[in-house]
Amino acid sequence: MASNCCCDSVLDIGCGTACGDLTITAVAPVDGVYELRSITPYQYAESITLSAGDVLVFSLQNFNPNALHSLQLYMNGVRVSLEDTEENLYDCLQLRTLISGPTLAPTIDLIII
Repeated sequence: MASNCCCDSVLDIGCGTACGDLTITAVAPVDGVYELRSITPYQYAESITLSAGDVLVFSLQNFNPNALHSLQLYMNGVRVSLEDTEENLYDCLQLRTLISGPTLAPTIDLIII
């Protein structure tokens, strides 16, 4: 599990319009509430309820547009990390939201740990 406040290993997931969705290409391992928390430039959290096996899709509509966000993922209130297919671990995601522009591409394949 990742520490509670800071980012040690960040996955840059690019940029996209703040009017769209962020698809984290990872399968929910358990039923529950998944929360994407922006810790910078200000604190905001977007929660979704998923069943085991669902892919994580978060709306970006309430995130500050035209900003660089550091994001943390929580599963049932516990901060989790993500692992890619090359066994690299990430405790945060970095995303730049744009007022207008391209739709954000899904992340690379990740595993929630």
